[in-house]
Amino acid sequence: MNQRITIFNDDDPILLDRVDLNKYRPSELVELFETTAVYRDLINDFIDQGTANGISFGGRKLNSRFILQVEQGFIGLYERIEEIFGQDAAALIWAKVANSINLEKCEE
Repeated sequence: MNQRITIFNDDDPILLDRVDLNKYRPSELVELFETTAVYRDLINDFIDQGTANGISFGGRKLNSRFILQVEQGFIGLYERIEEIFGQDAAALIWAKVANSINLEKCEE
């Protein structure tokens, strides 16, 4: 049985089988990774602040299943990027995304 994951494209959560990540072009994977990383961080902030109750994304409630699927989507995207670009490039892509997220938080 294939693992179901959630990734984000703009503001929309996408539920798909992990194997479906193979259908995306490398540039699309990077864009999806960036967007998913931002939403993953936002979800973690909601959880840390205790404000996750009653929040939904694209009609999907923020519950433990959704959180796990987003985490698995993030991991799946990262691993796919690593397969395509190599470990060093994937680490650089993640560092760039993490830096952008942190800079945005500093501006708030």
